[in-house]
Amino acid sequence: MDKPRLPKSPIRNFEHLAKKDYYIAWVDELDIEAKLISRLEDDGAEHWQGIVITAMREALREIDQLKIAGRLDAEKARMKQRPEIAELEEKLDRIWPIIQRSNADFFEDWNNLRQGMKSPDPDQRARFNRFYEAAELGSKLPRDIADLIAVLEPAKIVKSPGRKPIAIPKWRNDTAALDEMLTLVAKGLSPKAASEKIARDEGSVREVSRAKRLADFFRDRQRLR
Repeated sequence: MDKPRLPKSPIRNFEHLAKKDYYIAWVDELDIEAKLISRLEDDGAEHWQGIVITAMREALREIDQLKIAGRLDAEKARMKQRPEIAELEEKLDRIWPIIQRSNADFFEDWNNLRQGMKSPDPDQRARFNRFYEAAELGSKLPRDIADLIAVLEPAKIVKSPGRKPIAIPKWRNDTAALDEMLTLVAKGLSPKAASEKIARDEGSVREVSRAKRLADFFRDRQRLR
């Protein structure tokens, strides 16, 4: 029996994903980074994908500046009081349970499409890629492709048993140190010097490796911006 599917109409409410203020006001910085990493790893060149990526990057850059100025919490609170933001929040509160489930359906179908385009089965890979090109999916919005990709066959994937899950983003447990680095770099220190200072102040028994790890994380984090 086919699984029941919710109406796809809530996917029409993707406009908020293209607004940096949405991410700054309501989405945790680490969650923005995780979502951005996921989108960047998807090698699609879809127009709507690029718009969302741009909004996320703009939000992360502004969050950095607000943290340096010590105004992030105050700005989040202020933004939530803006009429257009408050109106969007009220709207999302009403439809969010449906959006979450419908978006889950959409992204499950989207991931199936992308996996099929890289399928280890050459015939299936060719079918999926022909479909992608024939349906001109790259230039269409989610609302225009949701029903098309919902009926695709399950993609075959190459499984990698025994691999340990990796936290995304990989600096999830080091945000306090990285935020301190952000302030030090804004004051003129290089990322290397800032990481060395923090590792030294922490009294790490592996000061050199800790400093290198923080410097690498800092650079990777800044590349997302």
